[in-house]
Amino acid sequence: MLTTDFTGTYDYEMEEAHHAAQYIVEDYTDGYIESSDELHHRINKERMHWKKCLPETFEDFDKHFIAYLRQHLPASETL
Repeated sequence: MLTTDFTGTYDYEMEEAHHAAQYIVEDYTDGYIESSDELHHRINKERMHWKKCLPETFEDFDKHFIAYLRQHLPASETL
């Protein structure tokens, strides 16, 4: 969903989704997430947080969040 403020027009949900997913990918890449179970726990925790924050636009956020994770995590990690 496009948002406009003093900085211009941007897709708030997409930007927040990419930032949230990027932290998870970085932790995974750096070895801070040590198992698939821990990865899925982190993903679900992040999704639940954003579902509370964005009750009306969560589906848009989630679409971008999952797409980013699929693009940047190994294919062996099913989401």
